[in-house]
Amino acid sequence: MSSGVLVVALMAIFWYFIAHKVSCQGDLAKIKAPLIIFDFDGTICPSYRLLIAQVNLLAGEYHLRKIGNEEIEDFRDMSPKKMMQTLGLSTVKLPFFLRKIRRNAQKQLLELKPVEGITEVLLELKSQGYSLGILSSNSEENVLLYLQRYKIDIFDFVFTGNNIFGKDKHLKSILKKIKLDPQGKKVVYVGDEIRDMEAARKAGLINVGVSWGYNSLNLLRQSQPQFLFENPPQLLFLANTAEGLAK
Repeated sequence: MSSGVLVVALMAIFWYFIAHKVSCQGDLAKIKAPLIIFDFDGTICPSYRLLIAQVNLLAGEYHLRKIGNEEIEDFRDMSPKKMMQTLGLSTVKLPFFLRKIRRNAQKQLLELKPVEGITEVLLELKSQGYSLGILSSNSEENVLLYLQRYKIDIFDFVFTGNNIFGKDKHLKSILKKIKLDPQGKKVVYVGDEIRDMEAARKAGLINVGVSWGYNSLNLLRQSQPQFLFENPPQLLFLANTAEGLAK
């Protein structure tokens, strides 16, 4: 094997490792239904504008086009793949790009207070006896530090995976370890992007879109979620309806 081929092979292995790395904090064996799994960025932490700032900061290093102030809201109408195409970000570069953003933005992330109203909702759901989890493509360290900082470290598990397009596989893995059948048990995934809705559908979960995060209300409507909410208190409606998670 030539040195050039060896380098490419090693890079491919390293990329695969980075893109598919997962971690889980919490004892999945003890989780019981009904279960509500939340996305983190955009759904709990209002990090959209921080992402935009980081994209512009790293644009030169990764040969990307910058996002102008007048375009910030336009990007909320784009799917992740469309956003990547617009920026000029390849799938090969994506895991390295996201890893650098997570490292660079940790301090700023911890300064962002949770979405208004979400803390009260989470505490209420916990008090009602619902199992709560997080599935995020952010790093485990960032998520746990954030939950501790704002005193919402009440989740039964935090599952993180670097592959932003593999959330359905992560959800299926979680359900398998918990030994829950989504067809027979009440399990829901709450997210702010169309990829969250697609992942939940593929995993057989009740899918709930929230419009205060990364994707716009219009784009989320197009993905046809089973529930679509515009403010956190509406999540309590989900917990109290027969079509949702009422006990």
